[in-house]
Amino acid sequence: MGSSSCSNTAESREGILPLGVAASEWLSLVVQAAADYPAKRPVTAVRSAFYLFKGLQIAVFVGWCYVFGGGASGYLPDSVPAIALAILLLVTGQVLDFGVFFRLGQVGVFYGDIFGHQLPRCEEFPFSVLNHPQYVGALLTVWGFFLLTRYPNVDWLYIPLVETAYYSLGAYFEQ
Repeated sequence: MGSSSCSNTAESREGILPLGVAASEWLSLVVQAAADYPAKRPVTAVRSAFYLFKGLQIAVFVGWCYVFGGGASGYLPDSVPAIALAILLLVTGQVLDFGVFFRLGQVGVFYGDIFGHQLPRCEEFPFSVLNHPQYVGALLTVWGFFLLTRYPNVDWLYIPLVETAYYSLGAYFEQ
């Protein structure tokens, strides 16, 4: 990697958690954030809320698949092209999301600029190809997940469409 205009430093990466954070860790983060906010570390509070809402989002997705799947948490579609497309969407979405976390670090991802941290505009991948790579990555992941677990059932479209509206509004208002 060449010189970077991104804020990926040891300090900004501190505390980034893997996607598989346990529920007890979410609760611990929320409690920690409540103790730290606003006097000490507001970025920690935003990070805690992010992981809490990601956990809720995953629970809704799995619950949807369980309820509308007749008690099964999901299944693979019979269509090989649908499976291939779903995997492509999932992988592409996660590459974008991990790229955002790698480039910006914790402070950049969790709105550190709003809390007074000086963050230069990142021009490297994935920001070199998209204005909102984290939103696009999240949406690709959601579409891939539901294509893989609910297609060809008609309900496979419902949550991805709601999420698309949600993330589109987020991107619009973040500008």
